[in-house]
Amino acid sequence: ESTVIKAVAEVESALVSVAEERDRLAKLETAVTSAQKTVSLVKDNYREGLVDFQRVLDAERTIFAAEDEAAVSRGLIAANYIALFKALGGGTKMRADAVPAKDKP
Repeated sequence: ESTVIKAVAEVESALVSVAEERDRLAKLETAVTSAQKTVSLVKDNYREGLVDFQRVLDAERTIFAAEDEAAVSRGLIAANYIALFKALGGGTKMRADAVPAKDKP
């Protein structure tokens, strides 16, 4: 019974991790989109002579940081899916004597 409870807890934990990281990624992607718009606006202002080039660099640094965080989040989602797959018993090899004789090749 405790083994089953532990297995269910692992599956639930993996599912929660996937869901939370997917939510985080959605927010990060919104941040990337906003940062891209900001870079565009700052570059326009720079071309018009309204801001110095340091503002352009700061805006680009922000977008690169957001893109980096989004890439990390995608990696965490993949790792969480792997944990879910393992928690569900994926990759587990069955013993030869566990397969009924009628199902053996």
